Amino acid sequence: MKSAKLGRWRRPDSYDVRLLEGPEWEAVLPGAAGEDHCIVRVGRECDGFRYACWCGRELDEVWNAEIALPGSFPELEPWYGCTRAHAIAQMPLDYPAIAAVFDALAGKWRGWGDEAGSFEQAAAKASWLSSQPSHMRRIALDIWRHAPGLGVDAMAEVTAAATT
Repeated sequence: MKSAKLGRWRRPDSYDVRLLEGPEWEAVLPGAAGEDHCIVRVGRECDGFRYACWCGRELDEVWNAEIALPGSFPELEPWYGCTRAHAIAQMPLDYPAIAAVFDALAGKWRGWGDEAGSFEQAAAKASWLSSQPSHMRRIALDIWRHAPGLGVDAMAEVTAAATT
């Protein structure tokens, strides 16, 4: 799914080197998602289990990668790999790919309760954001931070009214 390069890797403020806790590295997503402060956080995990990477390599310690999306989006499960590069290789790195992940999750959870609805709404939001210029995305993300249940159609009306 990787479509472009991530921003420069840096140590996050939340990493405690003495305790080796928290994500070890973070980078800004490319493109529109990066402009909206979406980031990838990666770190190592060793919990006594043996892992198999998608490349076939087996190991005791694995890299996990997570996407930090704006607050109105549900949290996604981390991706795993034998290296930092392998952990992020399967991740969605732009809004259309993020929408596809949420759409797949909605399909998986359909008929099992409220989870599917929140994933469907997140897919619609990410898809809509992918087609908007940066000033519209910023307005929408700020509004969604305070009113996460607002649908995409209503958001299109609100942002259009705010920019005219």
